[in-house]
Amino acid sequence: MAETLALFGGTCLLLRFSKDVSDLKYVDIRLMFVALTAGCLGSGMGLLAAGLACLSYLYSLAASYVDVSYLLYSVDTWIPFVIYGVTGSVLGYLNGRRREEAEALQRRYRLLEEKYDLLRQSQGQTLEIKNRLQQRIVSERHSFADVYRILRELDALPPDRVLPHTVTIVEGLLQCGRAAVYRVDPDAGRAVTVACSAAWQGRCPLPDRPTVGLLCSVFARQPVFVNTDLVPGRPDLAAAIRCGERLYAFVAAYGLEPDRFTTYYQDLLKVAVGLVERSLPPDAPDPCPRPACAEGAAS
Repeated sequence: MAETLALFGGTCLLLRFSKDVSDLKYVDIRLMFVALTAGCLGSGMGLLAAGLACLSYLYSLAASYVDVSYLLYSVDTWIPFVIYGVTGSVLGYLNGRRREEAEALQRRYRLLEEKYDLLRQSQGQTLEIKNRLQQRIVSERHSFADVYRILRELDALPPDRVLPHTVTIVEGLLQCGRAAVYRVDPDAGRAVTVACSAAWQGRCPLPDRPTVGLLCSVFARQPVFVNTDLVPGRPDLAAAIRCGERLYAFVAAYGLEPDRFTTYYQDLLKVAVGLVERSLPPDAPDPCPRPACAEGAAS
């Protein structure tokens, strides 16, 4: 509206000066104003510009002392009004149609852009799922190979070498250099070292009574202990070794990398310990400080 009124003001100024300029005497400035407004601002402003041009034409007739009632009887005087109206409506319609087509193209472009974003996100999710599946397949294949290898090694060992060999199994599974197997007496809260990694060279850490008590309470609920709080003196991962239905020993790993705390390695350790329990003699006596099922292993 402001632009239309500003253009109309400029048109009025041109009409006043066009009388003194010979080149503008035969130019219809009002028609130019209507065409410019309708072509740039649409049909609504085009019709308004046509109405303003008609009022300006009536004012110029009245200023020229022409009887306005003469317009009702002379058809020739209707031509400017018709031209202004037709020009404003036609150019306004064309401008509106062009804008609608541009908006339709913009909507199509936005729709295509949204589809492209969805396809890109879908492709990214598909690649992520594919990578996860590949990693899972590789991990499962790796774990199955480890389980089969551990089973063959344990079947080839005598019972008294099962627990010492568990240290080597844990070192290979968790890729750590410090592991140990402890025999435990839950009633007394004591643990005795059965075997440990060669890196300690006889200086294997021995869990204190609070640590042993904590491990026994955890093993009563679940087979694997995870030191999520990273408390010094406690093993990073520990798994219970049972003889029958009682806790007989546990294997502990120290100095693990952060990615070894995942449930994958916990499950892998639990499966390996289950194979170790399977290799122990099944005819275990009642609980005692030195269970008969591990007499050879402790020697």
